[in-house]
Amino acid sequence: MSSTETAHSAPESQPNAGPAPAAEPHPRHGQRLQTARERAPLGNLHKEGEKLARQNKLFVRERIALLVDEGSFVEDGLLANASAQDLP
Repeated sequence: MSSTETAHSAPESQPNAGPAPAAEPHPRHGQRLQTARERAPLGNLHKEGEKLARQNKLFVRERIALLVDEGSFVEDGLLANASAQDLP
């Protein structure tokens, strides 16, 4: 036995390893997810958009775009508040 071999070779295991995720989501869920992804950046513009426009204020994403270099901002949690009733 060489110095790199061990007497007992145990197979590698991954804790919390469950079934592999499906390569593609179920069509019904995939469509709902796609719709949510398209609507989420709009937020509640239907309620706040006119008010912000009257006040000559920028939307959050527009303010962020002015603060960071183009392409350097990655939005995380796009659907984090997706269950709120007044949000898409």
